[in-house]
Amino acid sequence: MGKNFRNCLILVISSVTFIAALAFLIPEARASNAAPAAYAGNPDRRASPPEGVDLDVTFINRSPLYQAYCVDYPWDIPGQPGIPFLCPGTEDDPRWPEQGEIVTFTTHIVNKGTVASPAFDYAWQIDGVEVASGTLPALAPAAEVTVTYQWPWAHTMSPDGQRAMDDHTVGLIADPANAISETYETNNSLTDPPTP
Repeated sequence: MGKNFRNCLILVISSVTFIAALAFLIPEARASNAAPAAYAGNPDRRASPPEGVDLDVTFINRSPLYQAYCVDYPWDIPGQPGIPFLCPGTEDDPRWPEQGEIVTFTTHIVNKGTVASPAFDYAWQIDGVEVASGTLPALAPAAEVTVTYQWPWAHTMSPDGQRAMDDHTVGLIADPANAISETYETNNSLTDPPTP
C-alpha cells in the first residue's frame, strides 16, 4: 500500500469518525440543554424579541473616519521580503482628525422590545461628563433612531503625528433617569473610546 494512499485512507476514516461523533453528540447536547422555565413548552420563544420596551444603544460611529494606514507587504524586494511599507501615494494621507477639527459622533438606538416606547431622554458624555442632552421621539418595536453630537477633536498627537497620546471616551445614555420600565435596563448606555 502506497504512503499517499495510506495517508488518504487515514484522513477519510478520521473524518467519518469525527462526523459520526458529532451526529451522536449534538442531539445529546440539545437534550441536556434544558430550557429555562420561562421557555418551557415554547422553544421558539428564545428567538422572540423581549416583551415590553427594550431600548438598546447599539453602536457609536464617528465621521470623518480616516483610513489609519494602507500597508503593502512586497515579497520581491531583495533582502527585505515581506517587510511592510506604506502604500505608494498614501504617505501624507491624514490618519486622524486634526486637533480642534469638528468630528460628529452618531449613536444608534433600537427598540428591541415588542411594545412602542414613549419619548425618552438621552445624555451624551465625554470622559464621563455630561456634555449634551435632549429628548428623542417614541420608538415603535424594531425601530431605530440616531442622535448626533459634534466635538472638537481633543487628542494630543505624538511629535511625528503618528499616535494619539491621550485617551478620551464618548458615550450615550438612553433614558438616564430610568423613567421607562424596560425588559433590560443594562443595554441603555454605551461608551466608546473615540479612537482614530
